[in-house]
Amino acid sequence: MGLSGILSSSLGSIQAVQTEMQSRSDNISNASNTNYAERTPITLSLTANTITATIQRAADQGLQTQYLNSNSLSSGASAKTGYLQQINNVLGTTQSTPYLQQSMSNFTASWQAFETDTTDTTAESQVIATGQSLAQNISQTSYSLSQMGIETGDSIGSMITSLNTNLQQLDGINKQLNANPLAATTQPDLLDTRDSIVNNISSIVGVNVIVHNDNSIALYTQNGTALVDKTAAQFSWNNPTGGTQAWLSLAPPAPSGKSAPGMNNAFQGGKLGAALDFLNPSVASPDPTIGTLAKAQAQLDIVASQLADNTAGTFGGAYYGATSTQTTDLQGGSGNAGSAYGPTAAGNAMTSFFTVDNGNPATVSPAASIQINPSLANGTATVKGQSATAVVAALTTTTRSVSIAQTGTTTNGSATVTGLSQNSGLKVGMTVTGNGIPAGTTILSFGTDANGNPITNPAQAANATTLVLSAKAGAGAGAGTGLSFSLQAPIANNVSYGGLTAAVTNYQATSQADAATHQTQLTTTTQTLQTRLTGETGVNMDTELAQLTVLQNSYAANAKVITTVQSMFDTLMGIGT
Repeated sequence: MGLSGILSSSLGSIQAVQTEMQSRSDNISNASNTNYAERTPITLSLTANTITATIQRAADQGLQTQYLNSNSLSSGASAKTGYLQQINNVLGTTQSTPYLQQSMSNFTASWQAFETDTTDTTAESQVIATGQSLAQNISQTSYSLSQMGIETGDSIGSMITSLNTNLQQLDGINKQLNANPLAATTQPDLLDTRDSIVNNISSIVGVNVIVHNDNSIALYTQNGTALVDKTAAQFSWNNPTGGTQAWLSLAPPAPSGKSAPGMNNAFQGGKLGAALDFLNPSVASPDPTIGTLAKAQAQLDIVASQLADNTAGTFGGAYYGATSTQTTDLQGGSGNAGSAYGPTAAGNAMTSFFTVDNGNPATVSPAASIQINPSLANGTATVKGQSATAVVAALTTTTRSVSIAQTGTTTNGSATVTGLSQNSGLKVGMTVTGNGIPAGTTILSFGTDANGNPITNPAQAANATTLVLSAKAGAGAGAGTGLSFSLQAPIANNVSYGGLTAAVTNYQATSQADAATHQTQLTTTTQTLQTRLTGETGVNMDTELAQLTVLQNSYAANAKVITTVQSMFDTLMGIGT
């Protein structure tokens, strides 16, 4: 090789070293950036004084998929733990005695004191005061839960805005990659941005990723709803007030007067899935993180109803059933529970101690409306002393057995249940009870599959909303049409009123503790996968520094060759002159 060839080769080598040194420098400067993948320059050709190179970006699609799934699960678990913690804060479960339990305990104790001397006006005043405190505690807790629902609805709106923005950005990157097949190798930052956006989306909702040959991607929810494919999907969140169920739909919303397809069940995992689970109106699932708000409100409604109900065996029934010497009915308004006179002709001083609004149960729950009878509160009536012994017995006897129910109506042997999913806890053979439904009616299946065969495994009935019930006894017409039914979820069995409130608070405290443990496990798994992914695709400082030393020596050697060749040229030129 002549001197010119040697010089050309050394210049090309220096260019290659410079290109790699630039990549190594970029790697080192981004060593702590978890959204950055290591770059390695690959020389494609070396001709004359020109070098052609491309950048190879480190990737591990399998490990990335595991991380995305885990990130979605841990983000959702964190959000669910947060919701349960808020409920527990409202209930005061971290206190030595939670607020609701303490209020019920004080109320019971005041009645026990009043029972010993029903002429003691101080004891009577204490009964009224503790009753007011209990009712206010229940109604205030119900109000706080309602506010949580409103705030969560608002936060879903923010999540949808963020999701839509991320999907548009991802679609923009896809279009750049489609337009320039070499963009993935010449612009590795583009792929870093792409992966960062997908990571953000996975924290909002669980995703499945398909990588195309040009490194553009298709993105779907875990049940197959398209997020980004040929274009970016956009979603809207309808969050009405007045007790109407909110729903998620493709944007733009359906025109006025037309139904919009609810897509709440299409979004699972991540913060959005957790929020939708929290607001799920179904109480049928045994999973406390599904229908969380509805369960908490239903449990409070049970406590309120058990206090205001005037049927035999309840507090209200014990108070209502006692006779009094007072002949004036001082019941606090029509439309309230216990508004009828007591069973004796002599008349009652007060036919009810607590009242709830039964006028519009669709928008006003028992827990939200419970109050002490206004005539007791304003002092125009006195507590019915004759009821004390029966009331104390009702409060303390361990005969409370209550449950919350998922309700609906039947149509030709089928029943539609809002929010039914593979996590609902429903099973074939589970008993269904209700108005006009024969004893022993059970669940036969969860609808039919694409071939018309009955689905008996709820895990195979993704987002199913139909139960097929067993036939009526002696008939083959199914469970009938328009019959009300309920799926019972037990809350407490054989407890006192104090035990009932304890069951409510213990349920929430245990649910939060279990959710926190689950979150910790998922967070640890996600962090482990993040560490592994960084180890596989991130920057190794030891390797980079060692390679820089090699590159520095290579650069110096090639520079020395050029200097030597230049000196030889100068010598030859000098000889010629």
